[in-house]
Amino acid sequence: MEEDFLKMSTRTSQGFEWTDLALRTVDTARPIAADAVQKVDPAPR
Repeated sequence: MEEDFLKMSTRTSQGFEWTDLALRTVDTARPIAADAVQKVDPAPR
């Protein structure tokens, strides 16, 4: 089922649980976002 593959989280009896896909997505986005922040020039003073 394609829906299950794209599911980013599940609710369990213990609460909220991230899927492997969601964790890998965050792990990929984190260094990209950090790189983008480093490339932003500070405002002139």
